[in-house]
Amino acid sequence: MSYEKQSKLAKRLYEKTVEGGVDWKSTITSDVFQVSFKNFTVQIVPDEPEPADYSIRIINDSGEVTDSFSDEEMDKLAPFEAPLSSWYLALKDMHERARRYVLGADRALDEILNEID
Repeated sequence: MSYEKQSKLAKRLYEKTVEGGVDWKSTITSDVFQVSFKNFTVQIVPDEPEPADYSIRIINDSGEVTDSFSDEEMDKLAPFEAPLSSWYLALKDMHERARRYVLGADRALDEILNEID
């Protein structure tokens, strides 16, 4: 299976996340974050039991997983380009940024720093 479209989606999503242009939301499952589009939702998922890998799930408007792919699969078939050296690092970074966005980490830091000053 070619991962051309999947890698293109993951790379664009990663780049937009780095730019702060993705409105990540929490889910009912701890540590799974998602962004919704017109007819589909994309989730970033740490694989269990420990997040040794990360996966992206595409869910249709009926709640069915239409596609799912992991960093490990993409590293084998569609090498990641700079600045990070692997899909694992890209998806791990995207997951961490999504988590910080959802939990308001930067907003919390800004407020605390304003109070201290």
